Amino acid sequence: MKKLFLSFLFAFLCIGVASAQEMKDSFEVFFEYNKAILKPVSKNTIDSFIQATSGRRLKVRVAGHTCDLGTDNYNMGLSERRAISAFEYLKTLEEPEDKIELFFYGEKVLKYGPGGQPENRRVFVLFTLEDD
Repeated sequence: MKKLFLSFLFAFLCIGVASAQEMKDSFEVFFEYNKAILKPVSKNTIDSFIQATSGRRLKVRVAGHTCDLGTDNYNMGLSERRAISAFEYLKTLEEPEDKIELFFYGEKVLKYGPGGQPENRRVFVLFTLEDD
């Protein structure tokens, strides 16, 4: 019985180690109302993360969002422009295009609640990293 328990424990630990080979990290960069231009502080955030994860990035997911002011159609386009803005900046840092996925949600995912919250005017960047 002990041997059976130990073999299950060993198998479980091996599975945990295999899934720990990848880790994810993320951050948000914020935009002015009705704008899709990255702020200098946002560029610094991206620069810092790119430098810290050099050689470990497997994939980058860029998702644009807006607050709930404006029409659904307009906000969908604005969130796309915001995502493209971050995408284009990542390309200037020599991040390979084939590693970057773009998504845009308009006002569909209000992380910070309704009412025109400025924090909803964002791009969420999710990196899948290979663990050292």
